[in-house]
Amino acid sequence: MNDSTLISIVTPTYNSELCISKTIASVINQTYKNWEMLIVDDGSTDKSIEIIKKRAINEPRIKFFQRISEPKGANTCRNLGLEKASGSYVIFLDSDDELLPECLANRFTTIQSQPNIDFAIFPMGYKNDKGSITKRRNKNPINPIEYFLALNNIWQITSPIWKVDFLRKIGGFNLRYSRLQDVELSLRALLNSNYYKLFLDYNYDSIYNANVKNYNRVLWIKAYKNVEQFIPDSLELLRESNCVKHYKNYLNRSVWNYYLYWWKSHSKELPELKLFSTANIINEFDKVIFRLLIKANQHDLFTTNLFHKIILYLIRLSKKIRSPKFT
Repeated sequence: MNDSTLISIVTPTYNSELCISKTIASVINQTYKNWEMLIVDDGSTDKSIEIIKKRAINEPRIKFFQRISEPKGANTCRNLGLEKASGSYVIFLDSDDELLPECLANRFTTIQSQPNIDFAIFPMGYKNDKGSITKRRNKNPINPIEYFLALNNIWQITSPIWKVDFLRKIGGFNLRYSRLQDVELSLRALLNSNYYKLFLDYNYDSIYNANVKNYNRVLWIKAYKNVEQFIPDSLELLRESNCVKHYKNYLNRSVWNYYLYWWKSHSKELPELKLFSTANIINEFDKVIFRLLIKANQHDLFTTNLFHKIILYLIRLSKKIRSPKFT
């Protein structure tokens, strides 16, 4: 790899007129100049497309596409960008996040001596609703597989720089996931990679704008539905990698996250426990706790904010007590 290596940046966008210009500017301002930015629109109805096309007029490195296949969603757009990418490496950048000016240069410098690497992970800065930025994580985990099985997302969507061939080989993003898509992809990549490296002790080189990301009831419902899907999918991945025995217990923490997301969704429907039981992930104690939560959800007390906070606290406490320790 040399300084002529092209890096592709894929950005899905939908009604992002308030932030897309700043995101594009963060790419244009990179000190590393050999990049292409593939922006894939998901059917915007605001001025996003107009803004993107205007920025692209004098910048041939920006390439604009529109999603024409189903299903609608960021994953379809990301996979289209991956398909169209001409670079040897790819980074996914959401339309409301940013790269710091040295991002590409620093990542290129770090990985250029390691041509066999499938992907490398770098930290993102986390901007809260007050505008202050903190580092997401300040040390490398010994075994990141354990964290992702437990739905402990230790890096965000822009943290990895992927070798394009590797990402295409494992199929890109899973279109069945509307939430937790980066968790599912990261787990699949970790279990299929022969060589990856984490650089989470480095300074952050991109910014995750949490202040503009809203998590409403509809998204909580999607989240718990995807957790319900994630658990059997993960078990299948572990079977394919012949490591079910070592990792299966970490999915217990995913079950508690399932409880948490389900509670936050305020759903009245009875979640399906069978798939957890047949996998021997939860025991009778877990089932009793979950059924008590269902009963509490149907009680008039549920409408009180204090009761709601108490339940959330108990779920988080149970998750902490009953989950395995990470290495």
